[in-house]
Amino acid sequence: AALQLYVSSVPSSQAQELFSFLKDIHATALINAEALRKLVKKFDKLHNQRQKRNRKQTQQRQNHGNVEKQQPQSYQYDMLSPTLLPEVYSSNFTMALASLEAGLTLLRMLLNIDDDEDAFLTAAEKKQKFPRQQSQQ
Repeated sequence: AALQLYVSSVPSSQAQELFSFLKDIHATALINAEALRKLVKKFDKLHNQRQKRNRKQTQQRQNHGNVEKQQPQSYQYDMLSPTLLPEVYSSNFTMALASLEAGLTLLRMLLNIDDDEDAFLTAAEKKQKFPRQQSQQ
């Protein structure tokens, strides 16, 4: 309701500026959420590989008699994923994605925007970007 009231009370250019601003925020939030998720997963994967490599090297040294036989060490560590991924998924920029998408969808409808990517191109820019489509029309 607030977006509808805003769009109906401001010039079209201001409503389109709001749309562009919200698109930028959405893109940034999406990038941040994905980057954090991948960072946590990658850390766990690399740390696990390092532990396996260390365990294998220790076993090889013990088999060659270079190291006294020791009690097997526990190479367990607390993975970051179970602790940090819920934090990433509940972070403000991740939780806001659905609201931003709903707002952008409503603005697209109110502003009669069909194609998200090319909505604000001028006619000349569209002709330059899509020469075949323009000549076919």
